[in-house]
Amino acid sequence: MGGGANLVIRPDGGIGQLSPRHWNALVAKYSTHKGRKIDSIGRLIAIVPTPAPKRFTQQAVLVWAVPQQTKGIQRKVPQFKAPEPRENEEEGQWDWRNKAAAAAVERANKHARAVAEVKPGEMIVLAESNYDMTNWDSQGLTERTYQRWNRAIKGALESLVNEALAEAQHMLEAIGVLFDEAA
Repeated sequence: MGGGANLVIRPDGGIGQLSPRHWNALVAKYSTHKGRKIDSIGRLIAIVPTPAPKRFTQQAVLVWAVPQQTKGIQRKVPQFKAPEPRENEEEGQWDWRNKAAAAAVERANKHARAVAEVKPGEMIVLAESNYDMTNWDSQGLTERTYQRWNRAIKGALESLVNEALAEAQHMLEAIGVLFDEAA
C-alpha cells in the first residue's frame, strides 16, 4: 500500500482511505517517485483481470504506467572540445599547455559519459522495444489478440483510476475541501 499516504480525514474526525487497488492505480499512473511507481505497477499486475499471459500483462501495465516518451527525454552526453592549440614561436613553448588542455577535455568527456550512464534521473524511460506488443509474448499469436488483450488491460486500469478519482472526490467533498457546483 505504501506508508499510509492514501489516508483522508473524514468529517467525523476519523480517517478515510482509498482502497489499495485504487491507491496503486493513482500512484502508477501519476506518481513521479520511481520507487513508489514501480511498487504500484507490480501490485497492479497481480490484480488486473485478463486472460493474457503474465509477461504480456506485466508489459501492458508497465507501458500504461510509463507512456512512450518523445524527443527530449533521452539523456544526452555533452561533448567538450579542446581550444585551438597555441602555435609555438620557440621549440616546445606551448606544448605543455596544449597537452594539458587536451587531457582536461578528455577527462571532462569521460566524466560526462560516466555520469550519463550511472545517473538514473527522475523519470522512468523505457527502451523503444518495450512498446512493441509482439515482444510481450512468445506464443506468436495474432496482432488482433494482442490488441484485444492490451485494450482490456488498459480499460481495466483506466476504470480503476476513474473509480479512485471519484472516491477521492467524494471524500474531499465530505470533509468540505471540494464543493458541488450549484447551477
